[in-house]
Amino acid sequence: MPARAHIRKPAEKRAAIDIGSNSVKLLIARVKDRCVSPIVEKSTQTRLNRGLREGGDFNSASVRSTLRVLRGYVELCIQHRTLPPLLFATSAARNASLKSLQNLFQPLWKEFGLSIQVISPLQEAKWAFRGVCSGRDLQDTPVLLTDVGGGSAQFIIGKKGKLIWSKSRQLGAVYLLESFSVSDPPTFKEKSELLTYVRKVVSELRSEIEADEAIRKAIPDFSFESLRWIGVGGAATILASMHLGLSRFNSAKLEGCCLSSADIQKWADRIWSLTLLDRKSLPGLPSGRADITLSGAAVYLAVMQVFAFSELTISTRGGRHGALLSSMSSDNADKAWLASDDKVLN
Repeated sequence: MPARAHIRKPAEKRAAIDIGSNSVKLLIARVKDRCVSPIVEKSTQTRLNRGLREGGDFNSASVRSTLRVLRGYVELCIQHRTLPPLLFATSAARNASLKSLQNLFQPLWKEFGLSIQVISPLQEAKWAFRGVCSGRDLQDTPVLLTDVGGGSAQFIIGKKGKLIWSKSRQLGAVYLLESFSVSDPPTFKEKSELLTYVRKVVSELRSEIEADEAIRKAIPDFSFESLRWIGVGGAATILASMHLGLSRFNSAKLEGCCLSSADIQKWADRIWSLTLLDRKSLPGLPSGRADITLSGAAVYLAVMQVFAFSELTISTRGGRHGALLSSMSSDNADKAWLASDDKVLN
């Protein structure tokens, strides 16, 4: 098959496709000496997590949309003559029925000979942390990385490029929006109820961190005040995009952007005060995300309040970058996955 022949042609370029709960993301990059240099970065919202509950089936429209995007991304990989792209799926795929997964993934195997790995929360955390570390010199500073997706949120503590602790919680932007009733415009009571729930979950995480012996062993002088807070994913970059007034995604301007606690509070208050139509007109906020930005911002606001952080640093890097770095552990990209108990579907 021509597509398969072209995509397997050896090349310097590598590609990773992240099938998330809210969007599908593509990264085509050159990878050398633990450095990931992006060539193409794309993100398309497909809402794979729409209406999904554990063990349930995907929304049929979301499956069609996701397949259409995946086919387009694979064709881009063919055009750029990358190695076979690494495809992995996260929270939505972990929660879906096996039948739904087969309906989504088998067409790609039949058309392109590509398998998709449904990765565990731990693997997701490892790649996200490794990806973030690839783009900056964190030196000896311990970090708390918060990655808010569509179905879940990852909370990761690490130091010197080593992941020490991670937890995944169902605090994804789509999941929360579907779990709480939100009017248009939202009411103060609705905001308060959602924030109260998120703060409760985050407070429990803080207690777990305080009691974790592995963290104390790895970081003897650990304190919450010493942590550098880093935000990854759409919810974080949208907060920064609105703050900077960007008309489109610009990784150069977003990477390393810092938001103060006052900035986070200001933007959370503002979007929760607006109608959906008014939010869609805000510079830096993609219209398709104008609904879920409410819950995404609420998670960052809650984390800021519970941990008393004064600043959030934005990273545009994440799981895709970490996956490509992991692929360098083998010359054969088809066998580049880290050893794990994750499911590979074809």
